[in-house]
Amino acid sequence: MITSISTAKTLVAIGTAAFTALGGGFASADIGMDTYVDEDYPDSCLVLQNHAGSDAEVRLNYPIHGGSWTVAHDEVFHLADDGYPVMSPTGAWSVQVNPPAQFIWNFDPGLNTGLGCNGSWVLTFA
Repeated sequence: MITSISTAKTLVAIGTAAFTALGGGFASADIGMDTYVDEDYPDSCLVLQNHAGSDAEVRLNYPIHGGSWTVAHDEVFHLADDGYPVMSPTGAWSVQVNPPAQFIWNFDPGLNTGLGCNGSWVLTFA
């Protein structure tokens, strides 16, 4: 578990508004949704920390539309697609979590650079 992060920028966002989404496990469900844009970190990757109390389904609207992952309670999950880290070419991320959650974004400039990432955003949800 990541307990300390060198934070260049921090954003706390409450993503507990109810949204109705189409497809997958989100149909007709209340979900937490958050969008974060930071053009200072193009080609950044995403690490998820689930402190929500139960397993959660995470779906990306950007940079991958429709990709979804199940993140176990208390798991630290490096987001990958077919074994490759998911990178945001612009530095923006749009994430949905079911069940709804509160989001905390922290950037670590050294995390996952060995995988080709320009640092990683650590999205903690609870």
